[in-house]
Amino acid sequence: MEHVGKKGKPNYVFFWFAKLTGYISAKLYFFPKIFYEDRSVQGRHLQGPCIVISNHTDFIDFMFYMLVFPRDMIRFLTAEIQFSRSAILSWLLYATGAIYIDRNPFNTAYIDECLKAFEKGEIVGVFPQGRITPKGHAQYPYKTGIVNLALAADVPIIPVYHEGHYNFFKSSPVIIGKPLYLKDHFDQTNPTKEEKREMAKFLENKTWELRDEMYRRMEKKSK
Repeated sequence: MEHVGKKGKPNYVFFWFAKLTGYISAKLYFFPKIFYEDRSVQGRHLQGPCIVISNHTDFIDFMFYMLVFPRDMIRFLTAEIQFSRSAILSWLLYATGAIYIDRNPFNTAYIDECLKAFEKGEIVGVFPQGRITPKGHAQYPYKTGIVNLALAADVPIIPVYHEGHYNFFKSSPVIIGKPLYLKDHFDQTNPTKEEKREMAKFLENKTWELRDEMYRRMEKKSK
């Protein structure tokens, strides 16, 4: 897939200007209803460096997370196809912090870019499914790219689940999980491909556990 335009860097002034000026209108559209696994451990302010992982329901999920974490800039890994659409979109993606990722499994350049971000104390967002799950479709499994990044970085992972039902004045439920490290659950010494798949499955299951917990709380509130 051909990359359109020059590769760029985050434009922090543009990002915060866009975030602040668009906050009210964006909140009316996304209207996040926020739950926490444990708010005393992890709230809406992220301490970088860290990785935020989430299920993926729509191209504009990254905009939703601008509202969920209003004080933070999350630099989401963004597929190469998005940068190929137009030079303007490519510039906008880079300006808002996107990190280019070629989804060729043999291309790991994104890890170097993420490590540079972590050195600056920044936050990286990852949709480990690697593609959008259409509404009503069975959830795609998490890929091992998130494991490769987590092993290289050794930073906390913040799991998040959201419903992705975006519409004006309609609430969009989301639950923020507690930080975790893979090293607390697995031996990270030269893991095999199968062990990496197990780690990815562990992170995937954590996301669905958050979903189930959110549903329980929503049901409890409705009674």
